[in-house]
Amino acid sequence: MIFRLLVAGMTLAFVASANAQAHPSPADQLDKFILVSQVRGVDIMRLSQLPKAPKKSDETESCDRPTSKTPSAEASALAQQGWTVTGEAKLGSLQVVSFVADTEEGTSGSCLLKDGNIAFYDGGKLVALAYASKKTTLSLGRVEEHGDVLRLWDGDLVQQPVADVKLIGGKGIVITALPNEEKFCAGRVTVPNVYNVPIILARIMFKDYGWQPEQSKQGPDSSSQGLVDMGITEVDGCAGTGFGFCGFEYKNAGHTLSVVTVGDSPDTPSVISYDVKCAN
Repeated sequence: MIFRLLVAGMTLAFVASANAQAHPSPADQLDKFILVSQVRGVDIMRLSQLPKAPKKSDETESCDRPTSKTPSAEASALAQQGWTVTGEAKLGSLQVVSFVADTEEGTSGSCLLKDGNIAFYDGGKLVALAYASKKTTLSLGRVEEHGDVLRLWDGDLVQQPVADVKLIGGKGIVITALPNEEKFCAGRVTVPNVYNVPIILARIMFKDYGWQPEQSKQGPDSSSQGLVDMGITEVDGCAGTGFGFCGFEYKNAGHTLSVVTVGDSPDTPSVISYDVKCAN
């Protein structure tokens, strides 16, 4: 992580900047963003300059995929410094860019994102950096827009969301835990937080929110037969190799909830992602 690299002495610019900020003037204090993290393992600090990226491994090229056809000036500058950009998004007036020091190719086209960070820019100037704490094995992988907040994902081979970022009053950057539930389709339907929850329990939670299983129109294959035998007939199919992804579908007043799980054991596949398609 950048924080660790800075502590190791890769740049003196940050140290000078930190000393200069120790006694800020009242005018400088008004211009500063207030930084808060409510999520254990994710920290955020003021920063005005990034060091040059460390040397990447030979495997990085296979995972270094463009995140946008028209990257922002901030993302382009990070790439020129040698960092691998994994995502970018807008948060109010801020341009937010996620980037990593290195990557490692995994199975089924997956990539492990190493030493990830989230940079916050205001008017093209770096103002803050979010990173994983030294006391955790977590690595921040990417950022994406998610309604009126930004969602942070980890850097594992099978990525999971770890936190949201809100801009409060135009001056407060707050990293918060994932909500217990989310509303979709102009508030007409709600989905509970089911990340990492086994599908056998997640489907019960869905029913409590009005989502009914949509029985698959295709018969089970060898990979999904175990789930069907358990009465989970809404499984659309499972990948027989790799991470064992399975798909499921639920309906609520014409709205569609598509769910993906990971894991090759019939009674333990857990939800890694979901998507809602609203009725016309």
